[in-house]
Amino acid sequence: TWKDQFPDNPELLFYLAFFAERLGKFDETEKCLKKLIKPKPTPDALNYLAYFYAQRGKNLNDALKLIDEALKEEPESPAFLDTKGWVLFKMGRYQEACRYLKKAVTLKPKDPIINAHYGECLYYAGKLEEAEKVLLKALKFLKREPSVERDEPGVTEKVESLIKGLRRER
Repeated sequence: TWKDQFPDNPELLFYLAFFAERLGKFDETEKCLKKLIKPKPTPDALNYLAYFYAQRGKNLNDALKLIDEALKEEPESPAFLDTKGWVLFKMGRYQEACRYLKKAVTLKPKDPIINAHYGECLYYAGKLEEAEKVLLKALKFLKREPSVERDEPGVTEKVESLIKGLRRER
């Protein structure tokens, strides 16, 4: 009912998008996020929609435009740099993606997700030795913060799988 009473409230739209995503209602999530960025988009809202698209591997050209807009406002945001790198990764632009992800890791070195993204990107860019180091670091952080799994389901399993794959290749 709040949605009907306050249809354009940015905070409400943000939380509606967040909870819809948690419930797996992705069409509703996207609808709320698109509505949120229409009047006067905030960098956080632009980042959220860009990352939402990247996670699903859809609308990647739009995602790139959205995150570029957010980065104009906050060029040193590790979260925004991670999103830009992740969008580029999903586009198969691994070398370019690694540059953004490396900068994000430099700014926030203990973030488990940023490390996981950077490690995976290094893996696909063919930088296997460096990828293993970063993925092991990511795994260490993920084990310390199991709650991350709520926001990024399957990330720990993905990192472990990449590490096993690297070790098999040797």
